[in-house]
Amino acid sequence: MRDSPEVQTKLGRLRGQYVSVKGKESGVHAFLGVPFAKPPLGPTLRLAAPQPAEGWQGLRDAMKQPNIMDVANELIDKLGLLISEVPERSEDCLYLNIYSPANRAPDAKLPVRIAALNMCIHVSFLIHTHFICCYCSYNIQRHKIFKFQIL
Repeated sequence: MRDSPEVQTKLGRLRGQYVSVKGKESGVHAFLGVPFAKPPLGPTLRLAAPQPAEGWQGLRDAMKQPNIMDVANELIDKLGLLISEVPERSEDCLYLNIYSPANRAPDAKLPVRIAALNMCIHVSFLIHTHFICCYCSYNIQRHKIFKFQIL
């Protein structure tokens, strides 16, 4: 098993996980549930523009899928048919799943792609030099790989 990757961000330190990619020699580092805004809780934040996320002290565990937005039960029932575990529902759902190549150079300047596919509840990033796995949180469409040209 590979070591859990750690990275320092402007908000604090994260511990992620190594994820293998089928058919590829090297996998990716996954950092799940990284906050990008304050939780939109309460009457002042619920319908307001997102406020910057607050930082944290120490090492934040980024190895668990974040909450999904509190949506209709019918959608959750359908989601349950596609994935093994449906995460908790909450208005506190402003998180990113961030993926980067496990074997990249520390100073590499890599392209970024933001993907939002059918039934994606969260936006996910995958940063890579040759391909992008566009899949949303909870691996609903993990099998889809889109090749692209870096401009």
